[in-house]
Amino acid sequence: RFVADARSSISGSGATVLQDLQLAKSNESVELLQSITVNGTLAFVNNANHLLCVNDTLTLGPNAGDIVGADANNYVVTNGEGALLKKQVGAAFFYPVGFDQSTYNPVALANLGGAEDLGIRCREHVSTHADAGTPAVQHAVDAAWDLIKPQSNGANLSIALTWNGLDELPGFNRALC
Repeated sequence: RFVADARSSISGSGATVLQDLQLAKSNESVELLQSITVNGTLAFVNNANHLLCVNDTLTLGPNAGDIVGADANNYVVTNGEGALLKKQVGAAFFYPVGFDQSTYNPVALANLGGAEDLGIRCREHVSTHADAGTPAVQHAVDAAWDLIKPQSNGANLSIALTWNGLDELPGFNRALC
């Protein structure tokens, strides 16, 4: 359980596996400085808590439940190479992610196929050529989501992306989505 008003971090060497992780800070963050696995519950307890996965991955084990207390003020930030990965998604899972501490871009995945490990990374800009090239300046949402799928077990995915109206670039037409 992380409490207090200062930023905290999780670091170390080797595999770090936690049963539960609670963020009960006051308007502060916990930063991953190494990849970790949570096998039980990830809970956001207080307001304005963020788990920063800048260059590391937060993996939720196959028996981990839904993330508790996540909303537009409490979510996982994946603005680098880091990601939120859920092991063995067999039906539906909600990924409360954003590319920074003020922009919430969650994703809902429904898997109608075989159970798979599925992850999401959110990036600030959509580029003209996938994850390379110059950032788009019109006719798009100014956010990008990377689906991380380490293996192929026959997933059949339905994906619902969410963004803020302020992320819509000039000329974007929501009716065409």
